[in-house]
Amino acid sequence: MLINKKLTVAAVALLLSQLPLSAANATTNITVAVAANFTTPLSEIITAFTSQYSGTTVTVVSGATGDLETNIINYNGSSSTYDLLLAADKSHPDDLVATHAALTYDSTDFLYAHGYLELWTNTTGVNVSSGLPSGFTTLAIAKPSAAPYGLAATEVLANVYGIDYTADSRITQYSTIGTTYSAVNTGAKQMGFVARSQICTVVNGVQTFSGVSHYGSYVSGPADSTTAHDYDDILQYGVKLARSGRTADETTVLNNFVNFLLNASQGGPTILKYCYTRS
Repeated sequence: MLINKKLTVAAVALLLSQLPLSAANATTNITVAVAANFTTPLSEIITAFTSQYSGTTVTVVSGATGDLETNIINYNGSSSTYDLLLAADKSHPDDLVATHAALTYDSTDFLYAHGYLELWTNTTGVNVSSGLPSGFTTLAIAKPSAAPYGLAATEVLANVYGIDYTADSRITQYSTIGTTYSAVNTGAKQMGFVARSQICTVVNGVQTFSGVSHYGSYVSGPADSTTAHDYDDILQYGVKLARSGRTADETTVLNNFVNFLLNASQGGPTILKYCYTRS
């Protein structure tokens, strides 16, 4: 009888080893579409989130805000492939809520970060610490039709320097603020307008910048304000999306992740670390 008992236990163990992973070991995944300026902070926030919530994973799709919204709208009209959009402005999430409510999960959006524009160079011998030099030869911006930081750049060019970006051959548009940063970082372009978060971190309460020189003293203000400002506030909003077939467990992870992102002691410190503000 003892031998039979041992054999039975061994047989059960062998059978279990050949079965799929148990529910306890399974992972629950959500997909986040994020504006390119926020990819690095988001990666750190995801690491902290998945460490706290075991058995969860977060897939990230990055791009220009306008392009991400277009993908969401054009997918099938009633569902998205994403669970969450973290945009680089307010207008695109607002548009989804107001015009495509069926594509949103709870018909509301939320502020998660306030971003800022910087003129930046990584080319030795080029100095932008006082602003755009009159003799600049090449300048990179993100395409304003899809990238809010690119739109802000065109506002600064017009309001501060009297430059029409559409008529100036020195200015090159890039598909996202990420590719804009790369063009300046590699020296392909002499300088460019980038997100402060791409070149700035806060260390011991002090902002530290990468690259050769930068200028970020442009004044932003509310889009509907009558007070003069150089560019409209870059208020970065998120919106939960409707996704066909999302399980109850995935919905729980989505809600937990948004709460984590917005929590002052969880996602908040990482947002501040990359030189955003939270209001």
